[in-house]
Amino acid sequence: MDVLLTYDNFGEAYDLLRYGHAGGASADNIYAIRRGIPRIMEMLARNGLHATFFVEGWGAQQYPTLLREIVAAGHEVGGHGWMHEQWDQLQPDEERDLITRTTAAIGDALGKPPVGWRSPFSRTTKLTLSILAEHGYRYDTSFADDDIPYRLHVKPGDPRTLVEFPLSGVLNDAPYYNGSNGFRSPEDVHEMHFGELRGLAKVAGFGVLVAHPRFTGRPAPLEGHERTIQRLRAGEIGDVRFLRGDQAAEEYDQRDDIPTYDAPREI
Repeated sequence: MDVLLTYDNFGEAYDLLRYGHAGGASADNIYAIRRGIPRIMEMLARNGLHATFFVEGWGAQQYPTLLREIVAAGHEVGGHGWMHEQWDQLQPDEERDLITRTTAAIGDALGKPPVGWRSPFSRTTKLTLSILAEHGYRYDTSFADDDIPYRLHVKPGDPRTLVEFPLSGVLNDAPYYNGSNGFRSPEDVHEMHFGELRGLAKVAGFGVLVAHPRFTGRPAPLEGHERTIQRLRAGEIGDVRFLRGDQAAEEYDQRDDIPTYDAPREI
C-alpha cells in the first residue's frame, strides 16, 4: 500500500483573513508555527519518514526560514491558497492572481516552485485545474471522488491532465479536533484513521492522511498520530510505502493501470 502523509496550514493566514487579527482562543495557527510543525518534523525524523506540507503563500512569505527547514529535512512543500480563502467563491481573475502569488512566494523561499496543490477546504472552481496546469503543477489532492489515484483532464476538451490523489474525510484530523461536532479523543482518531487505512489497503492500495499541525501537533494528538504511523510501519496491514506527493505523482503519471477521467462537469 502507498500512503501519503500530508500536513495543512502554515501560520496565521486564515486567522487574519477570518478575524482580522491573530489573537484569542480560536486563532491557533500560530501554534502550528511555534510548536506543531517542529514537533511533527521531529516525529517524522524519529520514524525515518518524509511528508508533504501544504502551505499558504502568505505563510511562505512570512516564514521562509521554517519553510526551508522543512525542505532541508527531506519533505515536500505544496500550495494551499494564499490566505486559506473560500476558494470556490473566487472570481476567475482573483483565483488566477492568488495561485500566481502563492506559487511565486513558495518559489522565492525555496528556489523552485511547488508541483502539488491542495485547495483550501478542498474546494475548487471550474478553472482551478487549468490554472494549476498553466503554472506548472503536476498534481492536485483536493477531490474526494475515488479511492485510487487517477489522471484528470483539467477542463473539457483540454488534453492536459494532472494526477489526482483523492481524499477521504475519515482520514482528516479536522472533523475530530475542531470542536464543531464535539471533540474526539486521540485514541478514537487513531482507531478511525487506522481502520480506514486498513480498509483502503484491501480495496485500493492507496491512502492520503491529512493532519493539521494546529491540531495533531499538540502532544496527545501527536501520540495517536504516531501510533497510526508506527502500526503501518510494523506491517499490520501489509507492506506500506510512504511517499511524498511529488514522488507519487512522478510514479503514478507513468503507470498504465490508473484511470484517466474527463474534466469535472460544468453547468
